[in-house]
Amino acid sequence: MTMAARSVGVPLILMVAFSLATGCETPESAQSAPDDSEPSSSVKTNELWVPKEGDFVLRDNQTNSLWNLRGEAFQGPLEGKKLQQLPAFNSFWFAWSAFYDGSEIWQADGPRIVNAPGDIGKGDGCLVPCDEIKMGCPGKDCIPALDYDARPYAGRERPKAAEMVPVGAPETDYLDAKDLVLGVVIDGQARAYPLKLYWHHEIHNDRVDGQEYSVSFCPLTGSGIVFDGRHDGEPIRFGVSGRLFQSNLVMFDPSTETFWSQMMGRGIKGAKMGDSLERLPVVETTWERWQRMYPETLVTSSQTGYQRDYQRYPYGDYRNNHQNTFGTEAFESTYDAKDRVLGLPASGDKRSLAFPFPELESLQGGRNVVHAEFGGDPIIVVYESEHRLAIPFRATVDSRELSFSVERAP
Repeated sequence: MTMAARSVGVPLILMVAFSLATGCETPESAQSAPDDSEPSSSVKTNELWVPKEGDFVLRDNQTNSLWNLRGEAFQGPLEGKKLQQLPAFNSFWFAWSAFYDGSEIWQADGPRIVNAPGDIGKGDGCLVPCDEIKMGCPGKDCIPALDYDARPYAGRERPKAAEMVPVGAPETDYLDAKDLVLGVVIDGQARAYPLKLYWHHEIHNDRVDGQEYSVSFCPLTGSGIVFDGRHDGEPIRFGVSGRLFQSNLVMFDPSTETFWSQMMGRGIKGAKMGDSLERLPVVETTWERWQRMYPETLVTSSQTGYQRDYQRYPYGDYRNNHQNTFGTEAFESTYDAKDRVLGLPASGDKRSLAFPFPELESLQGGRNVVHAEFGGDPIIVVYESEHRLAIPFRATVDSRELSFSVERAP
């Protein structure tokens, strides 16, 4: 494996993208006061989902029970049981390689390979080299985050609280079936966050039944990660700092004046430097697939209070241009820079694990389940090519290890 060198400068296209993502318009009129109430349209996801005939399901080889893509057994001896989804995220290969050097890489034909180890290094007063925390756009909140209330951030007023609306609402007309979304289930409620919105906002601080969490998406590293909204027993919410580290979003929380690396999930400068955030499970897939999995889902309204063209990708050919990595110095060239990977970060002395999409694509049929081991535990990854879906689950139920095969729903 060879290392591909890149310049560390921030290209001019970033400032062009910034102007498109932020706009020059004055935000729509602010509401008179923040609304702290929960959306009345929230619906619990308590009913067992039985996939329609021909849909993608799994069969376990131990009891012959059938399982849906939510990890629920809907037929057979284990009906009602559920697999534990693991916290993970998708990203571009170059970014995973840069941040998680030394990780294990799953390959379809084996054996596994290990991404070459390296050392990001530390700086004086930073968890990473301070001079590599680059200015990407001019100042905190230069790209405005969305929030469940209209609380000001970094001294700037929010035009309105972000709204979550049901499938079929007029505010969802901006979505197409194949648009990618980040899907989460919090306290039994399913919610979808379309990437085309977060090209322009990058962070959404949200809340379900009092549980706060933050959905983050970095267009430059292709990484969509969800974090718990509490840290050290205190609420925490994030905004865009205007900085980048290794081309990746650096978040900022005003309560502790800390910079946080999104892909590392760690404080890299400030009062909480070295602390780790808790990641929550998330599914990246198409809007069509997520609706099928969770028909009662809510989704972010296009009426954000900001005047943005949410149909327009603001970074030109970036997501398909393997030569442009926005200044990341070096990465493993085993795969093309913008190839997608599903990454499972590990803690302590455990080894992180990545599933490159080119490896998953090499499997036959477009719908597959692969078995692996992560941190000493058996896991599976369910993959569906058409909907760009890869979900990791712990492959045990009631301390019993299960193995699976792919089926079509009866």
